[in-house]
Amino acid sequence: MRNFVCVWTGNKYPESYVSILYASLKRKTRVDTFYCITDNECNLDPGITVIKLTNSDQSWWNKLQIFNRSEEHTSELQSH
Repeated sequence: MRNFVCVWTGNKYPESYVSILYASLKRKTRVDTFYCITDNECNLDPGITVIKLTNSDQSWWNKLQIFNRSEEHTSELQSH
């Protein structure tokens, strides 16, 4: 199973960057699940599983949310 995770926070990059990354990965490899952890309201490709960032005050430390084992976060990952 190939799962990919990206973290998209703030307004430095537009949401199209996430969609471009997803499309590029699909062209080059098999993507079973693509997660986007974000604090932004977004309208991403339906193939992208959006996980709302729980604490966006941490700047680049937001990447650590990938390893978040809270019940809410874990249930979102397991439901896909």
